[in-house]
Amino acid sequence: MTSNPASLLTFLRKLGVALCDAGDPVNQTTERLQKIADAYGAEDVRFFVLPTGVFIRDHEAVDFSEATGTGLRLDQISALYELVGLASTARITPAEGSTRLDALLGSPPRFGTAATLLGHVAFSVGLGLLLEPTWRSLVAYVVLGLGVGLLGLVARRSRSLSLALPVLASLLVTAVAYQVAAPLLGDTALRVLIPPLVSFLPGATLTMATVELASGAMISGSTRLVYGISRLLLLTFGVAAGTQLAGAHNADVTLIPALGPWTPWLGVAVFGVGVYLYFSAPAKSLLWLMGMLYLAYVAQFLGTLLIGALFSGFVGALVMTVVSYWLQRIPGAPPAQVLFLPAFWLMVPGAVGLLSLNELATDVPIGASDAIGGLWSFISIALGMLVGSSLGRYSITDLVPAAYRQRSAR
Repeated sequence: MTSNPASLLTFLRKLGVALCDAGDPVNQTTERLQKIADAYGAEDVRFFVLPTGVFIRDHEAVDFSEATGTGLRLDQISALYELVGLASTARITPAEGSTRLDALLGSPPRFGTAATLLGHVAFSVGLGLLLEPTWRSLVAYVVLGLGVGLLGLVARRSRSLSLALPVLASLLVTAVAYQVAAPLLGDTALRVLIPPLVSFLPGATLTMATVELASGAMISGSTRLVYGISRLLLLTFGVAAGTQLAGAHNADVTLIPALGPWTPWLGVAVFGVGVYLYFSAPAKSLLWLMGMLYLAYVAQFLGTLLIGALFSGFVGALVMTVVSYWLQRIPGAPPAQVLFLPAFWLMVPGAVGLLSLNELATDVPIGASDAIGGLWSFISIALGMLVGSSLGRYSITDLVPAAYRQRSAR
């Protein structure tokens, strides 16, 4: 074991908390921490990881550190996994690792206020081009995306305000959508309000909960599931309150022709730029992110043609997860987590569920198939990620049968 066991335990504990905030599945976090402990010769250290914190035990004591729950930006996630890679082979001392970890967690976003706001607008517009591509709707996406982005920047300065932000944002967006978008734009208010609020959707949490439940992590999976559902209900409460504030449940909808079949392809690019700016992606990662976004979109599109829309998320998630793990082995490529998170958001696994709950909250008729479709959307994506993360650990040559490799080598 290292000459300073206390500094190693401190480093491992802080690293585990950071991985929790990065959204790493608990089983993978446990494996990473155990590998790092073994690399430093601390074979007697054991871990118990939850989404809310990390327990660490050695032969003398048990300690616990709770996660902050604030999440990390993409540039922080990239720097974190680079540090994990160094620590996994003991190429950095625990004291240096702790110092470096504190620095990356306290680092400011790569882009300023104006670029971050532009990123959220592009984020909303890009998704809107995929969901409701009309000229009139684009105006609503820009205005509402800018408003939610401003609220997000204000909430970053206050922990208590950030907790109330989903309700506040959904309330204000819904009220404006019903009062402005529906009457003036002649569009469906429920459809218009989804893209500006998508950054609050708990699709990632619900999908990760399904992955952990399927892999046997019952406590963490159940915890994430309850948290995701509660966050979805908070958003729905804000939508219902905003509807009441607007004084109307339904609005006359004028059918407006879509912009054209090219809009989804443009939407993916605009969405990618928005993610790069708003979530502060690491430098030189834009082309990698764009490639992964288009790969996920094409895979999901082909999945729709082959097995139907309900299960297309499985194909998209499987492809993007496997390729992300393979690409991260290329020198200079971002970590897999940075690559597949934006592609995951593109699939909007929580949007269908939020739309269904909103329709219930606003007295809009909804069939059982809509609710079931929302459930299957994130279950199929979760299963795709589960299978993809297992396959992604192998190289392409590892997946080729051994007999065929031997024949090829002759």
